Amino acid sequence: MLIACKYEEIWPPLIKDYIHISDNAYNKEQIIAMEISMLTELDFNVNFVSSQNFLERFVKISHTNKTTADLAEYMIEIALLDYSSIHINPSYLAMSALYLAKKIMKSKDPWNKQLASCTSYTEQYVSKLSWFLLNLLKSYQRPNTLLVGLKKKFASD
Repeated sequence: MLIACKYEEIWPPLIKDYIHISDNAYNKEQIIAMEISMLTELDFNVNFVSSQNFLERFVKISHTNKTTADLAEYMIEIALLDYSSIHINPSYLAMSALYLAKKIMKSKDPWNKQLASCTSYTEQYVSKLSWFLLNLLKSYQRPNTLLVGLKKKFASD
């Protein structure tokens, strides 16, 4: 958790907080030693590329407006919560979500040369996953869906 929080959080918890939540099972030196051990084993390679990273890039390239980008991000988050989509390549998921969002928002250019050249995907290939995402999106719009937090997150600016 310490490594993940240092990577993701603006204000990561202090080591003393980890000592407290472990009920003093570990001291400061042990926590630091484990952090060093884990980072050394990982060769300090803790970066990963997510669908969100690709989406940000594709949004810039295609000059997509914020509403459409937010819709694409919402679809990506739904897909990340659905086990059947775990095998999908992050760039493919991001491009397909953006393509579908542009189609839903009736964009005049849901697919263009810039997107094709930076992704090496074809419109036909991207549209296949878009159908899957559309069905996922529909299934998560039902009133009995448990993903209330995700809906609230995207319900406001």
